[in-house]
Amino acid sequence: MTKLQNSNTSSLHVLIVDDIPEYVGTLEAYLEDRFDVLKAYSLEEAKRVLADNPVDLAIIDIRLNEED
Repeated sequence: MTKLQNSNTSSLHVLIVDDIPEYVGTLEAYLEDRFDVLKAYSLEEAKRVLADNPVDLAIIDIRLNEED
């Protein structure tokens, strides 16, 4: 059994970083039943989230409007 299949997946933290709210919302809707989902809409916001919250997985848009 892999860690993601473990019954303790609710303690796993996933960070979604994208500047398009619809994409963030779609991913959140898919993941929120199994994981603790954190969201950020910019790299600066993601840095603030990560400063206070350890994450197990980050899903990051590689073409954010403000920075690459």
